[in-house]
Amino acid sequence: MSEFDSSKFEGLGNDGTDVYKTVVEDKNKTRAWSVAALVLGIVSIFCCCLWYFGLVAGILAILFTIISRKTLGYFDGLSIGGLITAIFGIIFSGLMGIGNLMLITNPEFMATYEEFMKEYEKALEAGGESSVFSSVIGLLK
Repeated sequence: MSEFDSSKFEGLGNDGTDVYKTVVEDKNKTRAWSVAALVLGIVSIFCCCLWYFGLVAGILAILFTIISRKTLGYFDGLSIGGLITAIFGIIFSGLMGIGNLMLITNPEFMATYEEFMKEYEKALEAGGESSVFSSVIGLLK
């Protein structure tokens, strides 16, 4: 009967891979790209009113999700959350951009806006904040 050398098998997994090496490699992989993707995805939703910031943040979040996938080798929960929030942020930002474009090209809206700005400037010259507030209320009636 031959002697069994246990040192050869120390740290081997069921499939023959070195468990210690796998654990150390996984610890060296960082989830920073996933966290950045999630944060930028959330920022893209909150900044959709400023549609250009929301669009840029959403595109960066998708880019960081892709980088996270390449770094880790799989999609983790943070990067999936970042991808989903980025998609919603881009959709909301796009809708806000289209809405802004429609308002700016509408001549009736621009005439009302110019009238409002003239009243605002008159109110500021006349008496400050309380006068501005009363002018705005007068325009809304």
